[in-house]
Amino acid sequence: MEMLPSGLKELSIASLETGPDTVIDHLLPKNLKGLSLSFCENIKLPAKLPASLSSISLSSMDTITWEIQPYELPKGIDIKTDGYVKLNPDILTRNDITFYHLPAGETSIFQPGDIVYGLNKERGRVIELVESVYDLSKKDIIIQNTLTDAVWRGMDGPVFSKDEVIAERLNDVQRGISFRDFLSQHPRYNITDSKFSDLSNEDLWMKTSKAGLEFQTKLRDRTVIFLADCLVDTVSEIATKKGKYGNAITAHELRWVYRNRNDDQVKNNVKFFLKGEAISHEDVFTKPGWEQYTPKNEK
Repeated sequence: MEMLPSGLKELSIASLETGPDTVIDHLLPKNLKGLSLSFCENIKLPAKLPASLSSISLSSMDTITWEIQPYELPKGIDIKTDGYVKLNPDILTRNDITFYHLPAGETSIFQPGDIVYGLNKERGRVIELVESVYDLSKKDIIIQNTLTDAVWRGMDGPVFSKDEVIAERLNDVQRGISFRDFLSQHPRYNITDSKFSDLSNEDLWMKTSKAGLEFQTKLRDRTVIFLADCLVDTVSEIATKKGKYGNAITAHELRWVYRNRNDDQVKNNVKFFLKGEAISHEDVFTKPGWEQYTPKNEK
């Protein structure tokens, strides 16, 4: 690769074929502001960056470790990466660094065994960062979808997966088996019961998502990281079960937390986050609109 113009501010390289272990650190202009490297498998991810760099985006087709030391990252840089690019966990100790323009509060507290709830887009950001920092794979449970899909798939009909199938889909096999057994023994969540035969797959999935909350908080006594983005601004829709968000799966999940908000295990284990920063249960459940919702257990 040739030297780049000294005044270059933005550089994007995608699918470039080079010789093995091509180093570009010395080629990056000192005034560069933005850098994107996508699917350049032979280019070594830079271990030194211009101090001026304010954003970097990294994508790879294969698992690769970014060997840069956290202290070498420019002040205030924003990082975008996929789960294939593995990061040094100590990067999370740099409070000036953002990920997708947000703090990484959720990822900072995540521990293997925890689970992330929230709207799909917001979860995607956290999933990719968790996979990058904790070296997890698609068979590790970060979100409820992974756990539910391992024990039941709508296309298979009203049957739960056998042990050997769960073992193929999950690294934590026993957790999958325990969740399946929990579902099968629960009168409200046993989705293979004939009394639920008229429900759509989406309705059945809603049951498993609420079951996942109970399983995680009350049986396993483990953390649920609940992303409140876009939800705290639509409480009225969620409370009345109307509008764009009112009947979404995540609305059902949030209403479950609301109904169980006085349960000590739920209060202790459900951790709410908004825009990458922790917020309290009171911040969520004192929002205008909840007065329109009266759970059956409070009537």
